[in-house]
Formats: sequence, C-alpha cells, structure tokens
Amino acid sequence: MPSLKAGRLGDAILFAGLVESVVYAVPTGAIATIDIRIVNCTITPAKVRLYIGPSAVANVRNCVDYDITIAPGGVMIESGIPVSGDEKVVACADSAGVTVQVRGYEEAAE
Repeated sequence: MPSLKAGRLGDAILFAGLVESVVYAVPTGAIATIDIRIVNCTITPAKVRLYIGPSAVANVRNCVDYDITIAPGGVMIESGIPVSGDEKVVACADSAGVTVQVRGYEEAAE
C-alpha cells in the first residue's frame, strides 16, 4: 500500500488545567501506525493523560495513559500504536509547557 503521509503527523503544546487537545486525527479511509512522544519542557513535574479513540473528547474507555508523572525535562514515549480511520489522539496535562508529537505513517485502508 502506498503511504499517504509519513513523518510528523501532528503536534501540540498542552495547556494547564487538563484542557484536552486533539493532537492528531487519522483521516477517513486511512490507517496509521504512530509513535507518540510527550516532553515536559518545564522545571516542575507534570501529570499527563493520553487517549486514543473515536471522539475528540476524552473518555475513560479510550484511555492509554492516565496521570503519568513526567519529570522536569523528561520524556514519555509510546510507540508502534496502530490507529484506525477517524480515531483521534487526545492529550492533556496539569501544567502548561508539555509538548506532544505524533510521528508515523498513514496508508489507505483496504
């Protein structure tokens, strides 16, 4: 299958207060294999939540990581995640200055 898109698929700088951000959405008719990298760019620990599912609103059913503490300057990586068309990667943090990057590749669903 030819790749539709590869490399950086989405990114976000998260807001304080657990405000949910859609970092990446798989296009309709595609599938993707992704790696997610979350970096705490602050000088204090940050708690993050990560969801993958059909909604842009976080739902405990779609929770991948919940209140994971990332040390100042620390990194959390989730890799090799298969994601279906129309699914979204949603992230939030308890403090500002946390960045999320989704990398991988998309291909047409059969």
